[in-house]
Amino acid sequence: GTRNLPEVLAMGDAIEFQRQLSATERETRLQQLRAHAFARADEHPRAERASPADWELNGSLFGISIRGREVNELSRAMYRDHGIVFRPFNTQGLNAVRLSPNVFNTEADIDRFFDLL
Repeated sequence: GTRNLPEVLAMGDAIEFQRQLSATERETRLQQLRAHAFARADEHPRAERASPADWELNGSLFGISIRGREVNELSRAMYRDHGIVFRPFNTQGLNAVRLSPNVFNTEADIDRFFDLL
């Protein structure tokens, strides 16, 4: 296949960025982002948490159920129109998205997802 040159060129900077944070700082930041996303889901009329509240059971990768819109179509539209990427799950009765923010994401990134939803 074709090598992803931009990814290869950015690898050193990405590793250096991650090295600047301790494991405790990284976990604290991810917990903050998840808490913010859960709070936004709790107040949003079309969203509902689909993952356990306990950090130990799912960490910073979590699901949000969506009401009123098929998530595969939502995923395509969010990427096409806004450059937002997430994993849709529309199987076995689920209509949910998997969000997995990283330390470089901001609360504003999460707000943007829920505002566009």
